[in-house]
Amino acid sequence: EVSGRHGCHMRSGLLRPFAHRVRVLLRVGLHCARCAAVLSAVTLWIIGAARARFLPGGVFRYGMEMLIIGGVAAAVAYLFGAGVEALVT
Repeated sequence: EVSGRHGCHMRSGLLRPFAHRVRVLLRVGLHCARCAAVLSAVTLWIIGAARARFLPGGVFRYGMEMLIIGGVAAAVAYLFGAGVEALVT
């Protein structure tokens, strides 16, 4: 398990190649939330781009489609959570 300066933890396995990159991001002063947002966006784009292998269309198109849909879903979930938190507190 790799632990970052700000308390981020990554299990070894599929994320192991990214552990060094995340440690570098943390050293330059980015917070875990920013690291998570960047890694999530990259992952969404890669998954979307991988769809181009099985469907007719361009890699860029499918990558951006997945990134936009995932980004909107994440934003809605965040706003919903912030609304619930405001009601509870």
